[in-house]
Amino acid sequence: MRRAAIVLVAASVVGLSAQQAAPPGPPPTIAAFFDNFTTEWMRANPNQAASTRYFTGAEQDAFEQQISPETPEFRHARVALAQKGLQQLATFDRTRLAEPDRISADLMQWQLNLVVESEKYQDYFFPLEQFGGANVNLPNLLVVNHPLNTERDAERYVVRVGQVGARMDEAIAEARGL
Repeated sequence: MRRAAIVLVAASVVGLSAQQAAPPGPPPTIAAFFDNFTTEWMRANPNQAASTRYFTGAEQDAFEQQISPETPEFRHARVALAQKGLQQLATFDRTRLAEPDRISADLMQWQLNLVVESEKYQDYFFPLEQFGGANVNLPNLLVVNHPLNTERDAERYVVRVGQVGARMDEAIAEARGL
């Protein structure tokens, strides 16, 4: 009995030291990063998730009943997420990537940099304007981008229409603060 206990303890010590000495798994692939970050980016923007039908099932259904906020906080959260994406992207050695992945990484870096750099110009953002303000984007969202193929799509559309007033109020409040 005593010998069995010693063998069991020795086996446990050997097993633990083998676990600790094992090298870490391979780093995530650039493709996995692209997939994971894109999913995170889409989850942070209900308008984009709904219009592209990026998700499925209940998760997609929930996005199709929301309208992204029209607030400085929402825009700042997008910038913070872009910064996070740039930091993660920088961990990949591009010299080791296949050409298509390298091009995709370069393109993603360029796009995320645009989002980050845009924050410098928030003083020039106008929440209500003829080309891209809430007064244009909200109707466009509902008339052009919202999927409307089924009865369920129409039900989700009605829920979204009910949020237009709140989103316009956010834009108006921001415009008054200018």
